[in-house]
Amino acid sequence: LGYGADAAAKSLPPGPPSLPPAVWVLAGVGYSAVAGVLYGGLGVVIRRTTQTAVPLPATLALVSTTGAVGLGVPALLRLGPAVLESTTPETVLMATAGVLNAVAFFAIGGAFRRITVVQVNLINSSQAALCALGGVAAFGESLTASLLLGTVLTLVGLVLMHR
Repeated sequence: LGYGADAAAKSLPPGPPSLPPAVWVLAGVGYSAVAGVLYGGLGVVIRRTTQTAVPLPATLALVSTTGAVGLGVPALLRLGPAVLESTTPETVLMATAGVLNAVAFFAIGGAFRRITVVQVNLINSSQAALCALGGVAAFGESLTASLLLGTVLTLVGLVLMHR
């Protein structure tokens, strides 16, 4: 995460003058790490609840509602109710992305019921490598040694997981 942090910090607008850019970069890296830990914990909770008493759709409805309320309410407060009347092409793309995300989340929830949390998270980690390779193919991003190394390490992890 910290590999391209300096370039990312330079491309962002400056924050408060009292805080150096390195603090913002470290905060971003730290928040990403916390998000990863919480995502892993969510996987454990989903697996545990769906294997015992709570049906998968009910579990996913609760998780999705929490996300929609936790992010939607602050967005509405910040942007105002007029944002709900927006009918831009981006709105259609966001709605489509939301539907596809729901389908993917339902698939992940089903996977949690059948295989271990570690296996699901390892398979999920392959999406970062696939997105990076997609960026090279679709957007002409540079194919760097670190990108190739990360992709190879992801593949090795998936093979070792299978064993």
